[in-house]
Amino acid sequence: MQESFRIHLPFPIVHVLVVLLTAAFSCAALADSPDNEPKPSWLGPMSMSFLDDDTLLIMQQDARRLDWFSLTEKKVLDSVTLPDEPHFMLVDSKNPSTAFVSAGRVNGAVYEIDLNSKKIVRTWGGIHSPWALAKTAQKLYVGRRFHNDVLIIDLNSGNVEEKTIPVVREPTTMVLSPDEKTLYVGNALTAGPANSVNVATSISQISLVDKREAARASGRGYASEQAGFEDTHVQSGTDLVGSVKEIPLVDGSNVIRGMAISQDGQWLLAVHNLSSHRTITTQLAGGWTSQNGLTIYNVTTGGAAATYLIDDSYLGAPNPWSVQFSPDGKLLAITVAGGREIQFFSVEALFKQVNRDTRNMSLLLPIYYDVGSFFNSAKRIRVPELVGPRALAMNDKYTVAAGYFSDNLAVFDRVNTPADDGDYKFPAKQFTSFQPRIVPLGPAPVLNAVRRGEILFHDGEASSESWHSCATCHPDARVDGMNWDLLNDGTGNHKSTKSMVLAHKTPPCMALGVRANAEAAVAAGFVHIHFMPRQQSDYNDVDEYLKALVPVPGPAIQPDGTLSESAKRGKRLFHSPKTGCASCHSGPYLTDLKMHDVGTEAHNDFGESEFDTPSLIEVHRTGPYLHDGRYTTLEDLLFKGLHGDLKGERLNQLTDQEKADLINYLLSL
Repeated sequence: MQESFRIHLPFPIVHVLVVLLTAAFSCAALADSPDNEPKPSWLGPMSMSFLDDDTLLIMQQDARRLDWFSLTEKKVLDSVTLPDEPHFMLVDSKNPSTAFVSAGRVNGAVYEIDLNSKKIVRTWGGIHSPWALAKTAQKLYVGRRFHNDVLIIDLNSGNVEEKTIPVVREPTTMVLSPDEKTLYVGNALTAGPANSVNVATSISQISLVDKREAARASGRGYASEQAGFEDTHVQSGTDLVGSVKEIPLVDGSNVIRGMAISQDGQWLLAVHNLSSHRTITTQLAGGWTSQNGLTIYNVTTGGAAATYLIDDSYLGAPNPWSVQFSPDGKLLAITVAGGREIQFFSVEALFKQVNRDTRNMSLLLPIYYDVGSFFNSAKRIRVPELVGPRALAMNDKYTVAAGYFSDNLAVFDRVNTPADDGDYKFPAKQFTSFQPRIVPLGPAPVLNAVRRGEILFHDGEASSESWHSCATCHPDARVDGMNWDLLNDGTGNHKSTKSMVLAHKTPPCMALGVRANAEAAVAAGFVHIHFMPRQQSDYNDVDEYLKALVPVPGPAIQPDGTLSESAKRGKRLFHSPKTGCASCHSGPYLTDLKMHDVGTEAHNDFGESEFDTPSLIEVHRTGPYLHDGRYTTLEDLLFKGLHGDLKGERLNQLTDQEKADLINYLLSL
């Protein structure tokens, strides 16, 4: 993988918008409920799309339904109940009477919904964790999050194609080029080792046409069309259908949540975290530890991508979630889920800046423009009533953002008036009002301890200068694939991020066991990572949220939740003396809760040779593996690193079938 480099540009600090945040977490619009009451029925708007000038189709993740919502009448007009928790909604732009929704985990499904009859008309079931969706005239593309590939459904026959297209890791968002010839997949996490030179995720660019045939037809020849597709995975159809080119992002980029492509197909945009994972976490000021990026890729020139920070010098924009162009192509909006904020850009001004900065050339390596990159062109609008803004929808009349935790909408009116002379720095004012109306989607949500903890875990305003949230390094309370140099065990000895799943049941915490339990680790995180200590009741709420996390069995599990025959054989191997795995990974959580020296000490561990035995529950999503993230796959960990068996006396004796069985068992946990 090519090493990326960063450009730190000087920027003026006058006129910088400084917002002073207090440590108090305000949820004035949200009521509390006693913790012993049943879980309230929150809505959780996760995705939205306009069906006409006034009506929104809203995917309510927590309520597990689709709602038709009228902005004029401020009420739900109709609903469709979904069989499982939805992840992604796609309204067919060429046939707006049809929507597709991915939902569920172990026995997940994709649903085709007729928006006229408001019924599910087709279901493709038995798909493990279907997530991102994209559609051409003939086919539906489904990102299988933990298979790390794209499944293809033929919409004419209704059949699922046998071959899939491999991508990097956790495909959670997709966009299709306007000509339907290229699919862009946003991978949430990096698939490489955490201790490598460049640690970043990438965007997978997938050709949906036969490039060779296209080249022949144009008379340009095959070689010219093949350029840029060196790392080709031929998975379906003829030679170059399904070809994959990885568009690398700058070091530290991960958790791509949203992508958009301009109407002319020239510009691909992605919003994501940008971690300064090579620093020592001594402060947050100026984005020392983490920042938040908008990556812009020029499809026409190709090459690498440019990343701009959407933060200001003294105020982060934590956990950007959605990015979208207005239908007229003049306005761009971003929801900042960790900051109760919407950002607006004039598209013309934005791309003028990008062309000026890159000279409209093909970049050889991904580059990075520091905090304040958009000082003169972005308009940041904080909406206190909007808790966790994730979903975004735009038409010619409105820009609408939804508060995932507050179950409400912020509605901005579109305008088309010249900007005032005093606002020349914010050309977005030409296209939108900055005074939103707050529209509730239903009754104010009633919170219990688990929900309060979930909100706080995702709240960037709970950190100094709002630079990050707990979810920045623990997306979905799991891992970010990075190594971090925390101060709890000295400096210079980076450790891989650990999942929070079952943390309260598997003490001690951290690789060196420096926290006696998860309760201590949670409190220490706010003090030493967020630099904003809180009252004990807040820590208790976060503890309750983390205790309520439900593990997702891995992609090798069968749709009915049982082990395959191969995985059953692997389980017997795992618990047998032939492998010795269960000597440390024992009990209900597959850990003996002890520290062990298994020969994995590295040069920068400074004599620390004993490390905590992690739980293997959900091991499919906790890589890269070992305390320093040196192994990217379980196969590498066991059969190259010979983990727990450094002489290879046991693992090297396994047959290929036994190795496959063991991996299938681990990938079922």
